[in-house]
Amino acid sequence: ILGKGRNSCYYDGSDTVSCPPSLGYLLGDEGSGNHIGRCLIKDFFSGCMPAELASVFSCQYHISHDAVLDALYHQPQPNRYLASLASFAIQYSSTPYIQTLLANVFNAYFQHQVALLSTLTRQLALVGGIAHQFAAQIEACANQNGYSIVQIRKALIEPPIKK
Repeated sequence: ILGKGRNSCYYDGSDTVSCPPSLGYLLGDEGSGNHIGRCLIKDFFSGCMPAELASVFSCQYHISHDAVLDALYHQPQPNRYLASLASFAIQYSSTPYIQTLLANVFNAYFQHQVALLSTLTRQLALVGGIAHQFAAQIEACANQNGYSIVQIRKALIEPPIKK
């Protein structure tokens, strides 16, 4: 699952055989919308985001130090706030900065989550909005990490976009 959060398991066709623990949005969620949002916020405040994108990001999401800290520490569901920022990556996915950010995010997903299942399988089926939106980037990272994507769905009840 790659959406606002993330999770993974190995399903043998009838049972879930292995399910690495999820460490939640604070310590894990590599590859998720939450992770993308965290990276965008960190890069914005550390000056790593290109100035022209930082300006758009700041205006579009009303980013200020106080507003971000309020959303993260005083408002309900900070994970959803962070995940909502992933739409910026969707909007600017063709820029070199976002392409690099996404490669880092999805490589972290493969290294910290999927690798825990690597003795069981090298083929993956993914579901979720982030998986669907960034299918090409995820497939590139999967190939670089020795995995193949056999299916990606936006939701479990949707038809697959890839076989």
